[in-house]
Amino acid sequence: MGPALAIDALEQAARLSPERSDAEITRPAGYLRQSDQGCAMRYAADCVAAKLHAFPLARAADRSPIRSVCLLEPGDAGPDLAVALAAAGIDVILATAMTEALETALAPRWRARIRVTRHAEAADAVIAGPAVSDADVSAAVAGWSVEPLMAMASRADRPRVAGTWPPPLMLHAYAPGGRVRVVEVTGGDDATAPLAAVLRRTGLPALYRSAGAAGVLIDRLRWPMLREMIHLLDEGATPIQIDRTLLGFGFTIAPLAALDREGIGAMMAACINTRGSTASWLRYSPTLDLMTDAGRHLAAPSHGFYRYEAGSRTPLPDPAFERLVDDPAMAQRLPRRTVPDAEVVQRCVLAAINEAAAALEDGAAADAASIDALWTHVLGFPRWRGGPLYFADLHGLRAVLA
Repeated sequence: MGPALAIDALEQAARLSPERSDAEITRPAGYLRQSDQGCAMRYAADCVAAKLHAFPLARAADRSPIRSVCLLEPGDAGPDLAVALAAAGIDVILATAMTEALETALAPRWRARIRVTRHAEAADAVIAGPAVSDADVSAAVAGWSVEPLMAMASRADRPRVAGTWPPPLMLHAYAPGGRVRVVEVTGGDDATAPLAAVLRRTGLPALYRSAGAAGVLIDRLRWPMLREMIHLLDEGATPIQIDRTLLGFGFTIAPLAALDREGIGAMMAACINTRGSTASWLRYSPTLDLMTDAGRHLAAPSHGFYRYEAGSRTPLPDPAFERLVDDPAMAQRLPRRTVPDAEVVQRCVLAAINEAAAALEDGAAADAASIDALWTHVLGFPRWRGGPLYFADLHGLRAVLA
């Protein structure tokens, strides 16, 4: 209703004199602000401001600022994180085995602040990537004259062995396509406040979670929706239909095409090992396992749900994928059928709502605003619908299930 009113007002204003057109354009403004869509957009904006741009650990950080950070094998998020730190005035040591590729890709203007090396070098703080073990970090910093502040990139299978070096702060940078969209910060105290100040200075969105929170929240939230999309594919839906239908619902990204760009392998590994997820109500489908066996779990331009021409990342229909899902359908004795678009939306959105409610119940998320902020700001849920939990609360359980 809101967009239609705005369009009508503009069309009518175009036919009027300048004096009357201003009044015609502003006439529906009050209604738009009070409409369901207007309220949802304000709620989504407030959630993002309160949950992704608040830095509760950074109060005393300015008294002992960090001047340099060593990124130790930071993974896909490394280059973008290094540039964000450099732009904030932090000297960055990017320690990685991929030195030649990164040096070539690094813009000349950042080379005064970012130094690419093969081994860790002394810095005020160390941020270690998910592939780096606690023992490797301890060995890398051994012999430094000053003990650095530590942060570890989280992963679901990181061992928690009593008596080993304990990272004071856990980070997870969600970086689809190498671009950091949000950083999850788990734990931390006054001693690690300077690290929080560094994040504040970069301007990167950051979600703070309590020290006892398990797993990576952003992966957990989208995992059941992916599983539901897989079941829809098994039953007869196509990747193009699912993406087109969810874009029509208001999603700002095509979910399956976006997963192709990231590669589903890392998320599968993280979510399968995550404790506390709603695995009890998720039915098993062999499709993801078959995709992994066929090499379809890697990032584009490798084939995933779609195929890609050489040198292009434009998703195209893939008959080979259609044949691949025939086997899971037969194994589950599922009759292939035409899946209505309305059913696609209902099942995907309900999967998102169910997992969001479960994350609230078991304490993985502090509140509904944190979940809705991640969905609307990062995962593409339509802001004018407020987020999965806001959407469910606004329309009520009966309407959501209708």
